[in-house]
Amino acid sequence: MIPKRSVVVKGVVKSGAKSFIINLKASYSNEIALHLNPRLNKNTVVRNSFANGIWGEEETEQVKNPFKSGEYFNISICSEEQNFRVFVNGSHSFNYAHRLWNLQQVDKLEVDGDVKIVYVFI
Repeated sequence: MIPKRSVVVKGVVKSGAKSFIINLKASYSNEIALHLNPRLNKNTVVRNSFANGIWGEEETEQVKNPFKSGEYFNISICSEEQNFRVFVNGSHSFNYAHRLWNLQQVDKLEVDGDVKIVYVFI
């Protein structure tokens, strides 16, 4: 991940879903530059980073959770100089300030939980 690079993930949230995760990781260290955790049962999207063996402070501020059980989604994560700009279903959802500054070491996309992925573009 370097500035001006994007990752696109398209999928379907499983019916009855509680949550899923999307992580941008550095495989050599298991540090997570961006951890997205839509929690449908709490109607929020948690953002965080994992560095030096500890989780940072969670960010949850958002107008609404754009993810719905049983529905299709399209996430575009754009890396910029100071932050990630995240778009969901074509609309800007939030920015997430970089907490890991060695972004060129981020080389792994991890997706898990109550979701079916149909397309990934890096």
